[in-house]
Amino acid sequence: MTNEPCVHHSGMVAQFNAICNKLELIEKSLEKQLEMHEKQVISTAKDLERRLEAMNEIRSQLNKQADTFITKVEVTLLFERIEGHFEGLAKNNRERIDLLDKMYTEKSASKKWSDHIVTVLIGLAVLVVIWIMQHGLK
Repeated sequence: MTNEPCVHHSGMVAQFNAICNKLELIEKSLEKQLEMHEKQVISTAKDLERRLEAMNEIRSQLNKQADTFITKVEVTLLFERIEGHFEGLAKNNRERIDLLDKMYTEKSASKKWSDHIVTVLIGLAVLVVIWIMQHGLK
């Protein structure tokens, strides 16, 4: 017996061999595609790892910066202290204004009396001059 197919089956053997050759080509193509995909996955994984490291570095920097920021409690205390300081200044200024107002009022009141006295003196002088003019200096 020979390895040659019989006349009736010789076409089928050729078709079978052609299918086997096509399958081998497809298998090689799939292997190349799989190899390319594996390389892409490895490359993508490395990129993601680098990005993750960069993000962790940024997070670390932000945490270090956050440690230097003033806390809410400290801000509240600082504002309370500033507010107390300004209230003290306002009270001191109010006292000064009240004192100046009092001094002005006293001076105004004394000024009014001095105005009255001057007016009365001028009036008396006018009366004396009129009396002298009517009666003459004898």
